[in-house]
Amino acid sequence: MEAKPTTEDMTEGTEGPMIAAAKVAGTLVYGPDGEEIGRVVDVMIRKRSGQVAYAVIEFGGFLGIGTRQYALPWHAMTYDTRLEGYVVPNLTRNRLESAPVHDPMDRRSYADADVFWGGGAIPS
Repeated sequence: MEAKPTTEDMTEGTEGPMIAAAKVAGTLVYGPDGEEIGRVVDVMIRKRSGQVAYAVIEFGGFLGIGTRQYALPWHAMTYDTRLEGYVVPNLTRNRLESAPVHDPMDRRSYADADVFWGGGAIPS
């Protein structure tokens, strides 16, 4: 009997069209100029459709103190194999600092993110 793959097996590499959510957390996010903007700390998945709607990006602070989180529509990010991270064409530090801060306990923070980023997140 052949052993079933474990989560660890599924997250070893990032080659190919699929990536485990556990591997996405910690991935760096860059602006169009290659400047490191932040890091993905979580992904938000629609319960009904199963599609990823947002990446929660952590930005700012020092040594983990004073960081803020922002919900960024998943479709706005493109994976760059050269940088081994996600690039967002219209993202700068200044733009991110002016975005609404993500509050996972407040459903309105997703609506605020949609308005700020121009909508288009995957509907429920």
